[in-house]
Amino acid sequence: MGKYKLTYFNARGFAEVSRIILKLNGQDFEDVRVDSETWPKMKQDTPQGKLPVLEVDGKKIPQSSAIYRYLAGEFDLYGDDKEDKLKIDIIIATIEDLWPPMIKIAFGENEEIKNAAKKKMEEEVIPYVMEYLTKELKNNTNGWLVGKRMTLADLIFFTATDQVAVGFPDFIEKYQELKTLKNKISEVPQIKAWLEKRPVTVH
Repeated sequence: MGKYKLTYFNARGFAEVSRIILKLNGQDFEDVRVDSETWPKMKQDTPQGKLPVLEVDGKKIPQSSAIYRYLAGEFDLYGDDKEDKLKIDIIIATIEDLWPPMIKIAFGENEEIKNAAKKKMEEEVIPYVMEYLTKELKNNTNGWLVGKRMTLADLIFFTATDQVAVGFPDFIEKYQELKTLKNKISEVPQIKAWLEKRPVTVH
């Protein structure tokens, strides 16, 4: 295993699942959090002018999904076979359907756009995603979304529900099986320790 440095803003956002993977596997990584004054000065030094960036022994890896998939491969969180990996990727792609309306809610040009996105999120996107995940959880019968142990799919679900709860605090109460899974993940000792000490941020 290499020496890891993860650079992102002072937020959970698109870096938190990678932080959790590293903590879950006992990696004392460098958790660099960039403020709004520092970012313009360092932007040109990143591979694509975006964050997060993971450095492994000095090699820079951009794009959040590439980072967490790389780490999942390194730490055996990508399932036991090709079928598991496919299921994990389908679940991740489904969860990613949450992001477009959430971005509009946060950064929409006006209140009309924000309110329309919030309505779509409540009435369409959250039910669609959560009902699909509930079905997968029930079909698996092992207490995890894929396979017989915790995988990247569970961790993406865990961090995504944190983000959704910022705007929809009680949304998971309608999905008790998924709430149980979320609570189980939060009690994994390494994850629990990280949740207790990580910086408190809105997003």
